[in-house]
Amino acid sequence: EALQQAQSQRQLAKAQAALAIAILTYAPLRIANLSALAFDKTLFLPARADQESLIEIPAAQMKNREPFTIALPAKITAMLRTYRGQILNKASKNSGFLFDDGRGKPKLPTTISWLVERTIRRHLGLEMTAHQFRHLAAKVILDADPGAYESVRQLLGHRNLATTVNNYAGLNTKRAGRH
Repeated sequence: EALQQAQSQRQLAKAQAALAIAILTYAPLRIANLSALAFDKTLFLPARADQESLIEIPAAQMKNREPFTIALPAKITAMLRTYRGQILNKASKNSGFLFDDGRGKPKLPTTISWLVERTIRRHLGLEMTAHQFRHLAAKVILDADPGAYESVRQLLGHRNLATTVNNYAGLNTKRAGRH
């Protein structure tokens, strides 16, 4: 939709909502980390659109004070490259922020959260917050591999495995009952 619109703040917001949802699907970041993503600082695009992009967030920017790295699939790389070349560079000159406000500054986390919620509600009819992508990721992983708390811990960036187990152990209770 964004690519079909004329250059405007609305076009920028639509593209950013789509990117936020796409990224959260693969990298369920906290909204503060998502909103702070910056090209060539924490978000690295490869030379070609058919390669994986990389998110690398230094320990100082993470809630748990541990560095976070995750690869995004090529289809997200293609989206990011199109967005940067066709939308962002026209909306905000010399912007380094993925979620630029159109004036070279990052959008607030609350604004990105609102964009995500509104887009999901409009297109899917569901109420879902950006934070709920974290819980959805945990559920998907544990459904596929019950007891995979360490994988969930790493993906969500929990420092302590107990945090992960305390938050998601109830999911395995239901699975055990079905089994």
